[in-house]
Amino acid sequence: MQNLNPYNQTEFQTKFKQTHTFSLLDQKYDNVYFDKFFESIEPYYTPRQMYAGGYPTAISAVPWYYLTYLDSSKTIVDLGCGMNFFKPYFPNLLGIDTGDVKRFSADINDYIDDEFYQNHINTYDSLCSINALHFCPLENLRDICLNFSNMLVSGGRGFLALNAKRMLEKSSSLANLDGENLDNWVRSQFDNFPCKILVFDIDFSVLDAYMDGNIRIVFEK
Repeated sequence: MQNLNPYNQTEFQTKFKQTHTFSLLDQKYDNVYFDKFFESIEPYYTPRQMYAGGYPTAISAVPWYYLTYLDSSKTIVDLGCGMNFFKPYFPNLLGIDTGDVKRFSADINDYIDDEFYQNHINTYDSLCSINALHFCPLENLRDICLNFSNMLVSGGRGFLALNAKRMLEKSSSLANLDGENLDNWVRSQFDNFPCKILVFDIDFSVLDAYMDGNIRIVFEK
């Protein structure tokens, strides 16, 4: 499967700077942080790593591109929201994460496991998860994507980002995959996928893409 509607830094930079969301970000963070805003290479920090009320060394524009595919007029559910970074910019966003809700700023404290998936089939209009569901073997990739997309209602959309490096660390049979072999295997997992894929963006030029993920997909059910 070839990449479909991948992130284009130059094109998105022009468009995103004209949006209300960008104006909100611009008000909150000093302009110095936007020098690196449209870059996604290490060592820039993920929104998940920022402490509440603090300033990042830099934030990435990459997740915002994929989030534009979701319907922000409806509730957006963020699975594994961490510090719930995106909530101020999407009034209808609902962050779900484990642990201390107050410390992690999640709206709901819950585990994203098999039971959660089964209890939320055909539930969400807009769903996202950014580098939160990849703490399992790469062999489980198709199942993760199926579970994620199954939670969408008919016509719903979801953005899923995963970091292959985290998944390879937990893999057995695929642990030594890299380069073209890794790319080919990952793409093969989406053969005959049972829902529409609006964005398919696989890029292993940075294997440990801990901020933006290197497997980025927008599903439409």
